[in-house]
Amino acid sequence: SFPLSSSTFPLPFSLLLPPLTYPSPHSRMDLNRLPDELIQEIDSYLPFEDSLHLQTAYPRTKILNASLLSFYDSIQVCDDPKECFIIDSRGRKERRHFDESNFSTVATSLINLKEVTLMVKEANPFALPTSSLSSSTPFKEISVYSPGGFISCLVSKLGETLTQLSSITIHIDVSYETIKGQYLLCPNEDLRFALHNLMGSNCKVLIQISFGAMEYSDSDFSSRQWLLTGMEDTLKRHAPNGANVEFVVDAAQGYTDMTIEWGNLEYSFSFFYYNPSICDAVDGKDESMESEDEECHHPSTYPFHSLAPPTQS
Repeated sequence: SFPLSSSTFPLPFSLLLPPLTYPSPHSRMDLNRLPDELIQEIDSYLPFEDSLHLQTAYPRTKILNASLLSFYDSIQVCDDPKECFIIDSRGRKERRHFDESNFSTVATSLINLKEVTLMVKEANPFALPTSSLSSSTPFKEISVYSPGGFISCLVSKLGETLTQLSSITIHIDVSYETIKGQYLLCPNEDLRFALHNLMGSNCKVLIQISFGAMEYSDSDFSSRQWLLTGMEDTLKRHAPNGANVEFVVDAAQGYTDMTIEWGNLEYSFSFFYYNPSICDAVDGKDESMESEDEECHHPSTYPFHSLAPPTQS
């Protein structure tokens, strides 16, 4: 027999290597060793909340993040989580999303913020008016009749950032199953606050509030008349002298709207009936066929406004 040796049968290459060492489960990458450009690139792909966590773990990234956020000049907050984001209007940086609850933190972090948009697609029609709103109250749970309305809550969250804005845009949709037996007041708290606190500033203010009813009933007449009376009273009491005022009433359709324009402020309120039958017919078509019915393309901002109220005989 012949003696076995490593020269006769070479050992596997892996056995010649030193034993592998694995990082401790408590160890982590030290981002402080990475170049600034790479850290900013990593941060740019993170939601705002994750970016805040990163800054907490690595304070150095906070300074770099401030430089990155300087590109963003527009913010939108919405009751739809997918519609809360910041934008670089010049297209240099990608849109970044955030949670509605962090709106104030995000807005006050944007040193070059110029445009603010608040969009509430499904405001709670039965939210109770109150002057003591919690800072954590979602925008959709604010009543259109709360003192100062939505805009006062928005302004309180913006802090000193308000002084650098060029525009504030507010869209509020309130949907009712039916207005039968209800006596709806014309919402004017946002108008009153804007007139007393934002007039004459360099910030253009656009406020649009709409009430939509899902069902029509002949007994709605008294409810609509009550609302019309409130709209007329709002124009008499709050429209400044010399303001451009428009008041449209379509009795056959049950539709009405009013607009007040004065200086840097534009306020509008409308009531209408939502008519799902326009799209119901399309829903029954073959899905492979492309619909040419433009009225069924719901715009993201105002799903109700693209649908005409039903004509009643």
